[in-house]
Amino acid sequence: MKGSIFSSQQPTVSEYRVAAVRPPASLPANSQFFGSEEGTRASLVLLSLVQSCREHGVSPLLYLRHVLRAVSTTPASQVASLTPRAWQEHLAMQQRAEQAQRAIDTVVEELLSGR
Repeated sequence: MKGSIFSSQQPTVSEYRVAAVRPPASLPANSQFFGSEEGTRASLVLLSLVQSCREHGVSPLLYLRHVLRAVSTTPASQVASLTPRAWQEHLAMQQRAEQAQRAIDTVVEELLSGR
């Protein structure tokens, strides 16, 4: 990373992301902790997904629950819809639709009650 305690230049977000998911230099030593080299790599993939969720303001637990259910029925052409960013956009759109529906319901109730 470019930034350090001795420089005034701050690291970029992408540099933080790379540092957060970069495989450790001592991968074989860490493999003992995760059981195997494959376990270490799987853990890094999971940590990368969790970090991406955090960057997009998405709950990692809710996201993973959704993706693990949806991945088997999602066509390969729509895999991009399963990314944390796309899921966050979907949630935002769903919230806007719910707000609009509540506003419509309120207007209908007011019209029916004669206000």
